Amino acid sequence: MEGMEESRKKRKSESVPVLPWMRSPVDVSLVEECPLELLPCLDPRLNVALQNMGFSLLFPVQVAVWQETVGPGSFERDLCISSPTGTGKTLAYALPIVQMLSSKAVRCLRALVVLPTRDLALQVLF
Repeated sequence: MEGMEESRKKRKSESVPVLPWMRSPVDVSLVEECPLELLPCLDPRLNVALQNMGFSLLFPVQVAVWQETVGPGSFERDLCISSPTGTGKTLAYALPIVQMLSSKAVRCLRALVVLPTRDLALQVLF
């Protein structure tokens, strides 16, 4: 009986599907901060709004997400960020969404952000 269970566990671990974005993650430690004025394709209105809120540059995780979703050679797709607290994930998600929505003639919901806890959702909301 133990042999069958072990064999089943082995097959199950071998057949776990891996999503494409999990196969080739982007290492944000290789990405440098970027001043807003050097960020490619940033809508000028968004640039002004960010500067008015006190932003002058983007953290590496924000630059990496921007390059993957909005910058030259990018494309829209699902995205998952794994990064420590305080590294700028919220803006990394929000900035491309706002950029893409700002260029749409018909503005309707085109993005969904899923958060694991109510506390985090409240933090992101405000």
